Amino acid sequence: MEYREWLYEADQQALKVYNECSALRDALNEVVPLIAVRSKDKNSLILVGLFLRALGCYESGLLLLEHGRGFEAKVTSRTLLEILFRSRAIHKDAGHIEQYLSQDLLRRKKHANRFKRLQESLKDAHGNPNVESKLREIQKEIDDRKAKNMSIEQVAACAGLKDYYDTAYVALSDSVHVRLQELESFFRLSHTGNVEEIIFPDEPLDSKAVLLTLGESIILIEECVAEYLPDKAHQRVRDVAIKFEVAGQRASTS
Repeated sequence: MEYREWLYEADQQALKVYNECSALRDALNEVVPLIAVRSKDKNSLILVGLFLRALGCYESGLLLLEHGRGFEAKVTSRTLLEILFRSRAIHKDAGHIEQYLSQDLLRRKKHANRFKRLQESLKDAHGNPNVESKLREIQKEIDDRKAKNMSIEQVAACAGLKDYYDTAYVALSDSVHVRLQELESFFRLSHTGNVEEIIFPDEPLDSKAVLLTLGESIILIEECVAEYLPDKAHQRVRDVAIKFEVAGQRASTS
């Protein structure tokens, strides 16, 4: 059964949210070519890059739901939330960009150290680069920047979105880490607890919640790049976003 048809039968309010999510996707794709990137403005480049990455996650989440892959849509939604936290933190305080760059340095150091632990045959397969030299370069940058690690929870707090972290992000993390209870949906049990059939759900679970997370996140992320859009383009997205918000409020109270 097509996702829209299934929603029509299962949840009329969720169907309205889905329709507005689809309209929002179309509106966002229309404004992408109109973004004015400032080549020498680090803030502009990073925020626009995060927005484009977010748009890919948003579309992927909708496609996964349309194909009945609810758990996978949750995983994508969590990625979108991480982009939201980072975008809003930078938008609130441009100084957070330095922290973002520091995080990248610390991550590169971690990857390089892991490469050092590989078997020699695997190192050879990757050209056996001079990791020690690269590590020294990375460490110097870390020392110069006085780079410190920051958890995604701390980033969410900087973005003023700690409540999102404590609710949606934590809940979606269960799917990322494959919560044991999710596996129950793959089995049909008899009243005695015996497995009668292995099934693959073709109807996404928690559709409404995932749709609301996707829509709310991409709207907030778009606001972070609004200054790089023509006023009419941003207003076009805003008009569609308002319709989504109305549908979302009704769905949340239904």
